[in-house]
Amino acid sequence: MNEHKGKLGATAKVPVTPSTVYAVANVGLVPSNDGVLRFAGTSVSSSCLVLVTIDSAELTVNCEKMVLGSMLLNELVKHLNST
Repeated sequence: MNEHKGKLGATAKVPVTPSTVYAVANVGLVPSNDGVLRFAGTSVSSSCLVLVTIDSAELTVNCEKMVLGSMLLNELVKHLNST
């Protein structure tokens, strides 16, 4: 899998909630007790696995396809920083 990392800027006024991620990506929340938000899913066209991890101000996207992971990271960072 390819890993893409990005920072969530100080412009994010509200804490990240699952509904804000659902607005960008069709992923499901993975239960976790450590305070880290993890989401998993697959792409519709090629069934490519995707894992999104949000730990405080760091966003990580793991994906089988490099281009898909990079595009998803950019869209998530843009959306989460604009809310």
